[in-house]
Amino acid sequence: MKSNSPVSDPSLRLCLIAMLGEENAQRVLELVHKLGDGSEELVMLFITELITAKEEILNAQEKIDYLQRRLYGQNRERFTDPDQTEIFDDYIPEVHAPEVEEEEEEVVKKRRKRRRRSRSGRYKDLPTVIISIDPEGDLSHLRKIGEEVHSVLHFQPARFVILQYVRNKYVDPNDKEAGVLMGTLPDNIKGKRSATAETLTEVVINKYVDHLPVDRTRKQFLRLGADLPNSTLNDFCAHVANDLKSLHELLRQEVLDSEYIQADETRIPVRDPVKSKALSKNHLGCTLHRLLC
Repeated sequence: MKSNSPVSDPSLRLCLIAMLGEENAQRVLELVHKLGDGSEELVMLFITELITAKEEILNAQEKIDYLQRRLYGQNRERFTDPDQTEIFDDYIPEVHAPEVEEEEEEVVKKRRKRRRRSRSGRYKDLPTVIISIDPEGDLSHLRKIGEEVHSVLHFQPARFVILQYVRNKYVDPNDKEAGVLMGTLPDNIKGKRSATAETLTEVVINKYVDHLPVDRTRKQFLRLGADLPNSTLNDFCAHVANDLKSLHELLRQEVLDSEYIQADETRIPVRDPVKSKALSKNHLGCTLHRLLC
């Protein structure tokens, strides 16, 4: 054999030993030596194809193991690192095609039942309107044997109505000095306000709970037929703040009387007539400062 033959290369010899074992590798080397020139190239081509095929098999096996974990493994095993699967070998179940199909059917059935229960639980506090539907035609000679219930969620858009309070006036013709008697407005209609407490509540919830700008509330009301300017909606918020002033004072006093104060001190931009004008921009404040001031 020539000295520059691939078989005489130590790295090739070690590669053959790693792939085939020491005995088989020695047999291949002896066979190449007997065949003479040209056989080295065939052996090298065979080894290259063998290495490529082995790598493809290993890659395919890794993908199969990963998909099996995703489909059939426990929840904590479905997203594990593929390089650490040996840690969870005790927990990965063996996959058998017939049993898996049966398990999948059971899982689908349980999932459907769970979805029905959860759906009914979401709507259990809503009022239900029962609409009975009979088949067309004469049913007098038929006997009812059961019914099938199909529930759907129905949304009724909000709407505005005008509550017009007519305060009737009365006088006593026999007692002219008694003056005029007139019905009183409900307690929730204060002063000259043009909106009920429900309308004020909707504006405040949109602004402070759902964090909607007043202009978006104005557009919502406009679609419902009530054209209210932003200034009026801001006045509604001011009315609510004024009504809750006594409650604010009680809460403030309770906070000050406590042994220590815990509050979210996240700083927020504050528009102050004096400070903001002097700085030409909003200054930073915190909820604790606004609570105690």
